[in-house]
Amino acid sequence: LFLIPSMGMTAPAHIDKIVAIVNTDVITESELAKQTELVRQQLIASQLPVPNPEALRKQVLNHLIDVEIQLQFAKKNNLTVDNARVEEAIN
Repeated sequence: LFLIPSMGMTAPAHIDKIVAIVNTDVITESELAKQTELVRQQLIASQLPVPNPEALRKQVLNHLIDVEIQLQFAKKNNLTVDNARVEEAIN
């Protein structure tokens, strides 16, 4: 009979599934789920129709991919935006 001491043992870590690879970056299942729920809540709060779950998930994933491509392009080309331009765009 072998006894394994419980000290130092941890539960297995949850491995997040990759749902998209954008060049060298990934979008994970948890990121997609979080953003999908956020968009769903925003649509409800705005009293706009909420697409069926699969359609909404696909739309959000496409948006996340587009954003990641834009961020990678900006980084590659050393594009930055100063705070004044951000404030101007918001107002």
